[in-house]
Amino acid sequence: METLLTCQVLAMNSYRSPVLDPAAMPQVALASMNTTHREELMLVNQLGALLAQGMGGEADEPAISAKVNEWIEHTRDHFARENQLMQAHDFPPYPMHSGEHERVLQELEKLKQQWLDGKAVEPLAHFLFVDWLEWFGQHVNTMDRITAQFLKGFLIE
Repeated sequence: METLLTCQVLAMNSYRSPVLDPAAMPQVALASMNTTHREELMLVNQLGALLAQGMGGEADEPAISAKVNEWIEHTRDHFARENQLMQAHDFPPYPMHSGEHERVLQELEKLKQQWLDGKAVEPLAHFLFVDWLEWFGQHVNTMDRITAQFLKGFLIE
């Protein structure tokens, strides 16, 4: 059976910054969506660096809190812009896509509250380096790819 220390060492070794290399970021048919995703990835990678540092020693709690807030606000704005475009152009799967946006925002708010309540780095790091990373790739490669292809017929960039 692994000890708590062994689990912490294993976790620390699995949280390496960057969370996602920008060169590996999936692309979609709209440059504006790619730009927004790149901005989000920059925030996620900055938060990831703070969390990886925190896993290896003392966490900079004020910096982590500020970056979590910045990331959630960026994500909220990002989703609102996408939702507005999907509605404006009668994107047929809008309810499913916007519902996913709402689910993720709720999850981020819950995660933020857990962070504020306990300042535990590991759950936040796990979410970012494992759960968010998997979700981001899947979301961009499916929902956002289809949305961008649809919207490209209406938008001039």
